Amino acid sequence: MGIYAKYIFAPLMDWSLRRRDIEALRERVVSQAVGDVLEIGFGTGLNLPYYSADVRKLTLLDSAELLPRRVAKRIEDCRAGGIERLITSAERLPLADASLDCVVSTLTLCSIPDVIAALREIRRVLKPGGKLLLLEHGRSNDTR
Repeated sequence: MGIYAKYIFAPLMDWSLRRRDIEALRERVVSQAVGDVLEIGFGTGLNLPYYSADVRKLTLLDSAELLPRRVAKRIEDCRAGGIERLITSAERLPLADASLDCVVSTLTLCSIPDVIAALREIRRVLKPGGKLLLLEHGRSNDTR
């Protein structure tokens, strides 16, 4: 990771995504996660306060390790069980087919180079009836 990503982008992203309106949306989405959960695009751990003890196992995935001391503290304070981190791409998930109850992705899909491949992988690892919880900020062609 370069100097810009480590010392400028990561802290700026962490600060800018903690706005009150975004936090309310995060809580609404992430608090629905239960069982064995994968979070795609974990970033700096801003979703961690909103996971409940109903999350048996939480796998946090990101392509880079950002703000390690801040992230370690957020993980320590998280109520979810069995937290594990993976530094890898969302396009090829190192997880078994139909192994997850829930996948969470917040403000992340825009940063994945091959979003279609990542969505296929998400479908592959979700159990039948599993949930995909999304919070996205991309612009839609549909005015509604």
